[in-house]
Amino acid sequence: MIRIGLETQFFCAADPAGWDPIYGKSPVHFAGDIHNAALQKALELKKGDNKDERFGSKGEDEHGQKSA
Repeated sequence: MIRIGLETQFFCAADPAGWDPIYGKSPVHFAGDIHNAALQKALELKKGDNKDERFGSKGEDEHGQKSA
């Protein structure tokens, strides 16, 4: 998990010099929030994909019965 964070930070185009005095954050902080949300969404989608795999890929339900 550390590597993906470092790579995202390295390749991010947000300019840390553009400090926002109202929110007290730089564009890098806002970009980090966006990247974090995107990663969480991707993990949730992947987690949902894995649920289907445990029931088999041949149209079986959770009890191993053929579904219609």
